[in-house]
Amino acid sequence: MEQIVESHDIAMNAQRNKSIPTEDKVIPCSTWNLQLDPIRLPVIPSLPKLVEIEEETKLIKIAGLDNILIGLTNQGHVLAFNSLDNENATSRGVWTYVSSSLLV
Repeated sequence: MEQIVESHDIAMNAQRNKSIPTEDKVIPCSTWNLQLDPIRLPVIPSLPKLVEIEEETKLIKIAGLDNILIGLTNQGHVLAFNSLDNENATSRGVWTYVSSSLLV
């Protein structure tokens, strides 16, 4: 993906309509589509029981930050996935349980 983005950046920068601020200090933007196959993240690990729910433990909310995902399970676990540097790192990454002792 990095090579695709870099190649496209070079091509866009070579065009005459570079992103030069206008007189009213607006930088024009242009969009483009990047198509990649989605990557399935690994399953979440076995986690300690926090509440008595018969339901299977699953992610119910995910927040994205710079190269990290934070997930919340239906049983109150907080998980981190920090292998988002590139496609290869993502396929080798794991969800890490963030215990309450790490939050204090």
